[in-house]
Amino acid sequence: MNRTAEMIEENASNSFAEADIKKVLGYIKQTGEKGIKHGDLVKKLWRMSANNRKNAISTLLESEQVSAEQVDGTHGNKKILYKVI
Repeated sequence: MNRTAEMIEENASNSFAEADIKKVLGYIKQTGEKGIKHGDLVKKLWRMSANNRKNAISTLLESEQVSAEQVDGTHGNKKILYKVI
């Protein structure tokens, strides 16, 4: 499959929910093995409603496309780190 066909397949969606899932997954994939903190993901998805974002993340976790790990943040806070499986 050529690169154009791959890009179309990665970005084409049948519904708004599917588009949201692909957008969230795309941002997580961009970070590679290091993953992305929940707060950073929220900042990148500022135009997406909180409900749609939560649904997309939940779907990705349930389908085991991404993992969520709690890590220590600054000042003893716990941060959620998402990574592609």
